[in-house]
Amino acid sequence: RPQVAFSAALGSDGFFGPVNVDSTLVYKNVFMNVGNAYQQTTGIFTAPVRGAYYFSFFYHCSTSRGTWLHLYRNGKKEARAGQHKTENGMAANGGNGLTLLLEKADQVYIILQKDSWIWDGGNVSVFSGFLIDA
Repeated sequence: RPQVAFSAALGSDGFFGPVNVDSTLVYKNVFMNVGNAYQQTTGIFTAPVRGAYYFSFFYHCSTSRGTWLHLYRNGKKEARAGQHKTENGMAANGGNGLTLLLEKADQVYIILQKDSWIWDGGNVSVFSGFLIDA
C-alpha cells in the first residue's frame, strides 16, 4: 500500500492578504511530504493513487476583517472555514477537516477568499493531508 502524507505551514511570520481575487495559498514550510504529493511551490496536493484521504486546514486571523478559506477539489469547493468581521478586531483561530474519495491525479488546495487575510507565526496556519486507504 502506498504511503502518502503531508503537513505544511505558510512559512513566514506576518499577514497574508488581503487578496484582490480568490487565491491559492502556498504553504512553504513543509514539515513532511511522504510520497511527494504536495507541491510547495504551488500549494497543490495531487493524489498519486485512488483512495480515501483526510485533509485539515487551520488558520489564525484578526476579526477586524472577514476571513474565509475554502478547500477545493479540482475546482469544486468542498469545505470552508472562516470568521465574520467584528467591531472589536480580536484574534481568532479556526479550521476544518474532511475525508474525500479521490481519483488518481485529483488536486486539492486551499483558497483564500477575496478581501480575506490570515496570519502565520509559529506555524499556526497549516494545511495537512494523508491517505487513509487505497
